[in-house]
Amino acid sequence: MTASSPSRAASPLIPDVAISLTNARRWSIVGLLFTASLINYFDRATISFALPLISTELHLGPEAKGVLLSAFFWSYALLQIPMGVLADRVNLRFLYAAAFTSGQSPRG
Repeated sequence: MTASSPSRAASPLIPDVAISLTNARRWSIVGLLFTASLINYFDRATISFALPLISTELHLGPEAKGVLLSAFFWSYALLQIPMGVLADRVNLRFLYAAAFTSGQSPRG
């Protein structure tokens, strides 16, 4: 190494402010991921709690209830791999924005 090029050992350490900012950002991401996982869990658990009310209101038999639950869980399971591949290939900000926007759109 020449005298004119700075070495990594001679460079100043990262300031504490930058480290705390990085740690704060990491913890905020952890919080967002936890919140997303919690919402996901509530979505999956809610249909099991609501099934007795849905079945009495719509007069569903055991077979229809089984089809209803399996349709929800199969669609959930089948989208895991394509969304994982998409998350690897697409900018995650765009993916989250598109998922949030499509989840908020009114359906008729």
